Amino acid sequence: MIAATAALVLALGGAAKPELNVDCDIGWQGCWRPTDWIPIEVRIQSPAKTPLEAVVSVSARQDELTTCTVRHRVVLTPDVMLAVPLVAKIDFSAPDLRLEIRDDKGRLLYESERALFDFSERRRQIESIPEYDLLIIASGRPSFGILDLGEHAASAPTAWRARGGDAAARQRAGYASQNLYHPSFSKGGIRVKEKTERGLPWDWPAYAAVDLLVLYDAAWTALRPEQCRAIADHVSRGGGLLLVLGGSVLPPDHALAKLLPFAVGEARERKIPPALAREWGLADAAAPSIPVWSIDGARQSAAEVMSFTPEGESAECVYYAAAPVGLGRAGVLAFDPARLRGVAPARAAHFWARVMRPVLSRLSIRAEEGSAGGDNQYAFNLGVRAGGDRTVMAFEYGIPELRPIGAGWVIVLLVGLAIVIGPVDYLLLKRFDRLPLTWLTLPAYLIVFSALAFWGIQALRAGRAQARAVTVLDMVAGRPEAWSCTHAGIYAPASDDWRPVDARRPQWWSSFSPREDDTIYSYRRSRPSRRLECIQEDGRTVPTYMPINIWSMQSVLLEERVAAAPPVALENLDIDGARLGATVANAGEHPIAWSEILVRRNEETHALKLGAFAPGERREVRGSLAPWRGIGTAREHPMARPGEPPAAGAALAALAASGNIDRSRAYERLLDEGWAVVYLLIEDPPLPFSLEGKEYDTRHVKLVRLAVRPE
Repeated sequence: MIAATAALVLALGGAAKPELNVDCDIGWQGCWRPTDWIPIEVRIQSPAKTPLEAVVSVSARQDELTTCTVRHRVVLTPDVMLAVPLVAKIDFSAPDLRLEIRDDKGRLLYESERALFDFSERRRQIESIPEYDLLIIASGRPSFGILDLGEHAASAPTAWRARGGDAAARQRAGYASQNLYHPSFSKGGIRVKEKTERGLPWDWPAYAAVDLLVLYDAAWTALRPEQCRAIADHVSRGGGLLLVLGGSVLPPDHALAKLLPFAVGEARERKIPPALAREWGLADAAAPSIPVWSIDGARQSAAEVMSFTPEGESAECVYYAAAPVGLGRAGVLAFDPARLRGVAPARAAHFWARVMRPVLSRLSIRAEEGSAGGDNQYAFNLGVRAGGDRTVMAFEYGIPELRPIGAGWVIVLLVGLAIVIGPVDYLLLKRFDRLPLTWLTLPAYLIVFSALAFWGIQALRAGRAQARAVTVLDMVAGRPEAWSCTHAGIYAPASDDWRPVDARRPQWWSSFSPREDDTIYSYRRSRPSRRLECIQEDGRTVPTYMPINIWSMQSVLLEERVAAAPPVALENLDIDGARLGATVANAGEHPIAWSEILVRRNEETHALKLGAFAPGERREVRGSLAPWRGIGTAREHPMARPGEPPAAGAALAALAASGNIDRSRAYERLLDEGWAVVYLLIEDPPLPFSLEGKEYDTRHVKLVRLAVRPE
């Protein structure tokens, strides 16, 4: 009998669960930038004797209204430590992160809650990085004082932002403010965090907070293809990459070698020329002969080259080269500076600042006594993006169904209820001599009026479901990839699961809620009323459960890498002083409602309006450049500009919103280097998603930016 009972228990899944050995790392050595994606690495070791299928899930508050759960399916091999790289968004006010592991039958194998804020010690367990601080990740064998850079250097505004001039005079002349996408500050901190090659994330969103990734004499062959692809995507969408070559050979067919616009050859013993040593602040360093790797084709493709032609040789020796790669920057230091002796930390900081500056887009760096950066434990300022977020949300919520119900209807209902339960009820019951029945009639009246109120609101807010979206598509001429970011609001006339159809596209979904203030406070914690459940696998995160309550709107942020041809063809671009000419053609299948081309002239942004284009239309445009009026982020107006469709304002505001602002800063860097950027608006193209089993109306505004290098 006992044996039979035991067999039955095992058959019903009652076997003892294995004691898993689980560890979890959040962020970049305990650092993260709120509102950005954050890497989470879960390491699991199973003592089971057979492979075990399991689901790893992490849950945390993603914004003020939503708790998001991300799940990832794994197979645990006996006695083998499995590293599970996940990516999530965590709100600054999130109190904790919950980790669960369940088997394929749903049995709970492991659970834990990691506090993100320790109220007993009044400090955060992970450190937030302000918008004006730089985050540098060093991997490989970092040395030469790079890990201590935060003590001897500071972040600074980019070169074009730091220029002087009377801002008021610029605005009186009609120029846009140069603070469109950048925080106003003079000095910030630098965080340098170390990460092993094995621990680098596998997905590009995990690098969203990283300003510069330094691969210092890394074990190149130890990097997985997924990691290389993620790094390449990170650079393409506006990130910075610096390769420091040392004893490890970078194979020419390596994915990162193919990313560079120039080629790395063989190493030769050379000395650092005195001129370069003085420029780098290394004049006092002992300069023995050190291996210097050759860089071929740097002059043809690099924006910045540091080289020297040795005596008796015709070919120059390139010691450093950096160039744009998509919207980002990639640079190569052809030698290991650790081979230089007698360099003080302050001198090393001067060297790193000079080397890193060309590969940074969002902020710059300068050598001076700095700090590791500030961290306000109780507040995080969203900076410039807060205004853009609010304007985009105003566009999403701008439907009659979400407008406040007029006070007149409420007054009529309350007055009617008072009349009915007062004199009408009294006179009616007195007529039939049934006054004691008022304890029955009163609940009946309340039920009737509640039903009338419900159906009245239903009549005012009834209608079809709606999906309203603003998409920004960023492209660089000659690059095969483009970057799409969609802010979408889904209005539900009835409570239901409104998850999207899984189109197997590499999309990254997250929730997005409005904020009244520019600052998030850790002590303002309301209980999230919404849930979003996602599956994360194959380079994507898509919702599997997205409930929306009746008469409410769920706002989401959808980011993805797409392969798309530019919708506009720009030829014969000619900039002659204050005039610009080009041949423009609509190469897409949708009408272009509005377009203009931006250039930077005399350190100010100018624009030429191109107008509207029908599909296939081609024409010559030429005219005088005028000061660009820029974008606005005020909530009080619909962002319409004279002579342009009203939706253009919401799309332009999205450029300074979450998901887009870092790429907007990258475009500013390209403008400063002489590139031209075409802006064009497409109204009501197809949405990048569809809702499963639902009928709904759509309103979609798409803004495309295309960077073109003039000949």
